[in-house]
Amino acid sequence: MTDLGRMVRRLVEVLEGRTPGGVHRPVSIGELRRELVPYRANRNLLGLSSSEDYDLLVLRLLAEEDGYVRAYPPDAANQARAAITHPNPDLSLVDSLAEATVQIGAAALTRVRGDEPAPQRAVAEATEQADGTAAAVDETPVADQASPANTPPSSAPAPPSAPMTPPPAVCRSCQASLPTHREVVFCPFCGERVKPLRCAHCGTELEAGWRHCITCGREQ
Repeated sequence: MTDLGRMVRRLVEVLEGRTPGGVHRPVSIGELRRELVPYRANRNLLGLSSSEDYDLLVLRLLAEEDGYVRAYPPDAANQARAAITHPNPDLSLVDSLAEATVQIGAAALTRVRGDEPAPQRAVAEATEQADGTAAAVDETPVADQASPANTPPSSAPAPPSAPMTPPPAVCRSCQASLPTHREVVFCPFCGERVKPLRCAHCGTELEAGWRHCITCGREQ
């Protein structure tokens, strides 16, 4: 892992240790340097030999190098990019850009958490018994499971369910990256609802203000 990757991983650790879901919030450059990943407390962990190396690393982060973060305002990222390409970067720029913010993206979280189990493996582990044995599987033949004798009576067939829309990765209102490790109904940053409303009868996605489902006609 690069020195920039180590800084992002350390930032993730600190944010997650402070507040659940806090890793998704924007962080100012000033807060990063003063409180979250200060030079003196992290220089050995980051493999740095001087404060100048640290300030250059912060500028590289703000310049969105390697795509770990998204910087705001965009002009701050442009200034940082111009500085780090200079033979003698103006490191005082990190002070003048202290109010600029960086926000870790979902893809970056996946990269710095490379030692976590893959989703398929996590699902398999969740189905194991506490003693380490695999959970029992229903071995009833498929034909028997689907036979009319095993099917509960129904007065009328329900209309086909609409395809499920995958949850958004970014809030449509404030463009903040949304948590990926849990179900998100409302954006934790602006409060906007991000999970679509669905008909309780057939599952069709509804829009705010609709009183009836456009697929089955049920009143909502």
